[in-house]
Amino acid sequence: MMKCRKRALLSLIVAVLFLIFKLLIWLTQREKPIHPYMTNHPDLQIRDLPLQATKIDRKSTRGKVRARSRVSKDIMDDDVKDNKSSVPDQKEGRVLVLIVPHSHTDPGWLQTLQEYYNTKVKNILDLAVSKLTVRTDMTFIWSETIFLHMWWKEADSVKRSMLKKLVHDGRFEIVAGGWVMPDQAVTHYKALLIQLQIAHEWLTTEFQVSPKVAWSIDPFGHSPTLPYLWSQTGYKLAVTQRVSQKYKSVMASRRQLEFTWRQQWDKAGKTDLFCHVPPYKLYNIEQACGPDPSVCLLLDIKAMPVDLTQVIHKDGTESVIDNLISAVAHQLRKKAANYNHDVVILPLGDDFRYDTDLEWDKMHAVLDIIITYINNNPKFNMMMKYGTLKDYLAEVKNQYNTSGSPLYTGDFLPYTDNGNDYWTGFYSSRPEQKRAIRELQETFHAGSVWNSLSPLTNSRRSRDEMEHVAWTVSLMQHHDAITGTSKAAVVGDYRSRAREDRDLARAVICNSVEKIVKSKSDQESSVNGEEIWKYYEFSLNRPQLLTFSSRTIWYIVFVNSLTQPRHEVISFVIDTSDVSVTNNFGTRVAAQVNPSKESDQAVSFQMYVLQIPVFIEFMSIAIYTISRTATNASGLPHTNIAVRNNHLNAMPFNVFNRMDIKDDLRLSNSYIAAVFCPVNGSLMYVYLKDSDTKIAVRSELLVYNSSRKSGAYIFAPLGDAHNIFSSLPGIFIASGQLSQQIEVTYTGVTLTYSLYNTEGPNAKVIHVTCRVNVNIPEMSDLELILRFVTNIDSRGILYTDNNGFQHTKRKYRRDTPIAANYYPMATDAVIQDSSARFTVHASHAHGVASLHTGELEIMLDRRPTSDDGRGLGQGMMYSNAHVDMLSLQFEKCSTENKRMCISKEMFLPTLDSILINDYLQCPIITIQSNSQYQVKTFKLLSEKLPIDTTIVTMKKKRISSDQLSLRLVLHRRGTVKSGLGNTRDHPINLWSLVKDMYILYVRETSLTFLETKRALQPGEKVYLEPMTMTAFEIGLMTV
Repeated sequence: MMKCRKRALLSLIVAVLFLIFKLLIWLTQREKPIHPYMTNHPDLQIRDLPLQATKIDRKSTRGKVRARSRVSKDIMDDDVKDNKSSVPDQKEGRVLVLIVPHSHTDPGWLQTLQEYYNTKVKNILDLAVSKLTVRTDMTFIWSETIFLHMWWKEADSVKRSMLKKLVHDGRFEIVAGGWVMPDQAVTHYKALLIQLQIAHEWLTTEFQVSPKVAWSIDPFGHSPTLPYLWSQTGYKLAVTQRVSQKYKSVMASRRQLEFTWRQQWDKAGKTDLFCHVPPYKLYNIEQACGPDPSVCLLLDIKAMPVDLTQVIHKDGTESVIDNLISAVAHQLRKKAANYNHDVVILPLGDDFRYDTDLEWDKMHAVLDIIITYINNNPKFNMMMKYGTLKDYLAEVKNQYNTSGSPLYTGDFLPYTDNGNDYWTGFYSSRPEQKRAIRELQETFHAGSVWNSLSPLTNSRRSRDEMEHVAWTVSLMQHHDAITGTSKAAVVGDYRSRAREDRDLARAVICNSVEKIVKSKSDQESSVNGEEIWKYYEFSLNRPQLLTFSSRTIWYIVFVNSLTQPRHEVISFVIDTSDVSVTNNFGTRVAAQVNPSKESDQAVSFQMYVLQIPVFIEFMSIAIYTISRTATNASGLPHTNIAVRNNHLNAMPFNVFNRMDIKDDLRLSNSYIAAVFCPVNGSLMYVYLKDSDTKIAVRSELLVYNSSRKSGAYIFAPLGDAHNIFSSLPGIFIASGQLSQQIEVTYTGVTLTYSLYNTEGPNAKVIHVTCRVNVNIPEMSDLELILRFVTNIDSRGILYTDNNGFQHTKRKYRRDTPIAANYYPMATDAVIQDSSARFTVHASHAHGVASLHTGELEIMLDRRPTSDDGRGLGQGMMYSNAHVDMLSLQFEKCSTENKRMCISKEMFLPTLDSILINDYLQCPIITIQSNSQYQVKTFKLLSEKLPIDTTIVTMKKKRISSDQLSLRLVLHRRGTVKSGLGNTRDHPINLWSLVKDMYILYVRETSLTFLETKRALQPGEKVYLEPMTMTAFEIGLMTV
């Protein structure tokens, strides 16, 4: 009797302790501030669902694709507001549960890449290999290839063999398959593809596997760009976690948490990818099994309220164990009710989990108890076992026609994890880092092209160096790197890596071009002293001086890595105003000398800015000469200078002409005129001369006050943007034969508007250079924006690009906060009406919004000092000074291209717009030399590509001493006809594209070059479909 009472008492105590724990969990969730690892909000009111969906007939039709209708966003909004359906309480019938252990490993966040590897990741991978080898029932999935690569370099042959066996047996599954788990909001599509390519190549080389499932659980919102890349590289499933909970609730109520993601231009399903969205907020164990976190914690050995491994060995605890495991099973049935089949994925993991022996052993012991108990108890009608994402897809397909799943088109941006806490701040956080990463990407692209196409640069060293740069480019796409959401010390580590590898790529470019120039020269070089051949960088913050104190002549090599010719103005800082410039044909060009400012209040008397008009053919070089002349013998007309609202009275007027400011300030060339207010330097209107069109546009420099919720991730302003600049800005004007510019200087911000008197699309835009420094007391807890207010009747519609790959239509939502109407702009943003279009092109990513009709605002920088509670643990205490480059493009919707301004879901840019953006994303490279070579120009390609077609990636691989493999991806952008003619059906002959090499074969492949789709016949031309990317491998023999 006493023994029975003790058993009953013990059971009662355990039950009470469990109830107390659940109560504590509930109280903690109510009292703690919002945190990403805490509460779930399935009942949030839905305001807008940025998706399109339609129910698909599951019956397939042999031999043809069944048409799918798409529901508009307007209809979806109405459906969302009227939605009253709910998820069934639990799934009835037999349920299969696949347990998927995982560990999310950030390659930099609170610690640096190397620190995380040394302290966490090496242990995780060592233990995964040893534990899975012993416990043959367990599985594990891994996503970050960069860490796998680091581990592989250190592992001995035994460990390598053990891991390879686990991979081939399907128990250690490599998912995602990227170098990192990249951000999807502020990254560029070329960099996203690069990190896939290098990871797939390495995985294929070392493991002979190619990932087929994507695992994207931590990026802060999801873009359609990665699903496109995944679908075109053979992926069959994508798991995407961070979808706003309010959208998840609606999707769950319709059982649409699994769907087919299709690109907006795709009519035939060529881009379809089956996607799975977990129903709960986060990827941690607490929210893995069902809607009740307190029950799911029974599966987390670091937080479990009751240790099953201890309870099970005590007498009289059978009912307790049954109650606990029954609670877990009940949660799993609730989770299963969200889907159209009876398979449940149970991902068990979190940040840097499974890094100790204890955790592996304890987790296996607990799961072994639960699996055995459920599988051997018929009342649960449930089967549990370990599995992988590949296993999950196979089981789902046994029950469900995935090709008939709901169809979605669009993105999941912006992301919110809690009510009105929108993760739109990181679109603009640490812009100097975003610019540095984009610059690294630009330089890598140029280096890849010139190193790949030059027959003279076949050294192992240059290939290894470019591979190392590719690794760094890929690392920077990590969702805590380019986003600016890491600790300050980690940001510094990223910046150092980006700078070092940018310089490495620059050295490869200089070496490649130097070899070409020397090989093509008709004579030996003429060198005065030590030969100089180095990259020249014009920087407003740190000018690189081209000095004539010790020599009278410099040779400048301009390098164009685009497949189109271009007219541009290139600037240099020099130490004399007496110079003349000749182009690569020996013709003197009309250059311009402008003042060089030492500060906002002082003009230098020793340095000047030389501007040179450059014309350079596609994929080529051009060598110009800058020569010192006798004093006042340059023949260059003096630049006109005017000053207002500042103290720049000291001026070398023997070099420049002083002019008076009239009633208005005007920049004008043969294409466009821009008029500014003479008092505050604000843009007032633009005049398009070709179409005789006047567009009102006012520029405003404003700030939002940061609330305590604002931080690295969250944008939560206190009210509307307002002006804080009480005094009038300083205005500085320089006008000459080549360029005109108006410089407007506020505290911490200088805006320079420029027009160029040249040919081509770059002469049709207003170039805006923004020098920003918010690291001053006046900018604390402020978020700085540049707003343009126009008379364009945009009616709340804004178009922003997704990763530079395509555009998405955004609608202003009045019933949501300002932050909810901010979107990422990777390269451009557009407003338009039936008569005009206004595009802002940017050199790197920003957050943008259109809060009123005719308005477009760009966030330049932000300095919220509070931590927003998302795990970083610090505010944006500093932001380095940086330079942003914008191009303002105004286009008239003429009779010929009227359709471009029709409001529709599928936005297409003009050909002019494509070129302007290309110029900004791939600037001309400048090399300075003291060596004279008789080379007028040199082209890498035999013919230019169509204007709408660009080279995405290019890589050369050595096959033998005289044979190479050239791998390239081409992207044909969708456009409307405007200005430069239609390239709709322009074929490309890859057989004759590359110069100085004999082509052996041409094959079309997958985007990561792992699968050959077809071999092209000799001389066969290719026709690329608009919007698509196509990969080719070209066999080359050097001649």
